[in-house]
Amino acid sequence: QLSTVSLRTRLIEALYYSNFTVKVLFENIPILDPHFPPNCTTEESIDQPAHKVPRYYQQLFGLSNCFSLVRDYEKKHNIKYDIMVRTRADIEFVQIPSTFDRKSPYDINTTLFLPPNRFASKVDDGFAVGPMDAVEVYMNRYHSFRECITRDLHPERYLYFYLNYRKVKMIIDQNTVVGHIPHDPKRCH
Repeated sequence: QLSTVSLRTRLIEALYYSNFTVKVLFENIPILDPHFPPNCTTEESIDQPAHKVPRYYQQLFGLSNCFSLVRDYEKKHNIKYDIMVRTRADIEFVQIPSTFDRKSPYDINTTLFLPPNRFASKVDDGFAVGPMDAVEVYMNRYHSFRECITRDLHPERYLYFYLNYRKVKMIIDQNTVVGHIPHDPKRCH
């Protein structure tokens, strides 16, 4: 059995580090309105079970807020990040390159890296790494819903479509393959 440490204890321990920043984003907002234009879309166009639709909106809303925190931190501390990694807690790497520091077209300073989706869509939306301007587009796609640029809002298909629509330089890196750790009581993530 895994030992458990309460969140309170972990936060107290983390705060002992002088350069540690803690900010909690609550995603338990009961109703999120993505501001779709009238007659733009329906929940069916997300191509997900009905119970997952609010979670999808909350996830994208949380990503946008997370990116805002990064920008606020940069401004507050007068620093500028070059690259950013976006990952989910339930991701495992099936395959990963020995380094992301490679020559063009695999230049992480100019290109957003996305893993391929192993099952259906072009990309997996659980991991990305790349330059801040590209990651900013990736992280803020929640706000694009009000533009109604497509009726297909399936998470991975919409991500790929939206990044192309916004002309983000990206590469589907076949050397970066991720899997999702199943959720159940015997697996902790």
